[in-house]
Amino acid sequence: MRNISMERHQSQICPGYPFCLKYNKEIASNKFLVKNKNNKEVVLCSELKYCKAEGQYTTLYLTHKTILVSKPIGSIEKILPECFTRIHNSYIVNLHFASKIKKDGNKVEFLIDNISLPIAYRKKKETLIKVESVCSCL
Repeated sequence: MRNISMERHQSQICPGYPFCLKYNKEIASNKFLVKNKNNKEVVLCSELKYCKAEGQYTTLYLTHKTILVSKPIGSIEKILPECFTRIHNSYIVNLHFASKIKKDGNKVEFLIDNISLPIAYRKKKETLIKVESVCSCL
């Protein structure tokens, strides 16, 4: 029996190998399960606008409701797809919901539905690069 590398095996199964794994990962991570009080809810990433840390809790702001989760924001950040980015110690945003990035001197803010979220000074450059890569500019 021959040893075949995993990459070679995957490329034989799926002609677009490196890209299909990334694609499948994005499909698999388009929703996740959260527990709050007595319920378990499925959260669709496409409906999640942003997350706000509140100590050991995190509030998820969705298009139609908010959910308070008893998990720190860092554990939620680990399961979110690449269209989400950490803009501040207390905030993770979905770049697809960006309506504006406002600069005022050294202060930079991320606007989602007229809600202003601060971008940390140390995260400013990384956030702007990621926004440009996700959103096409004219």
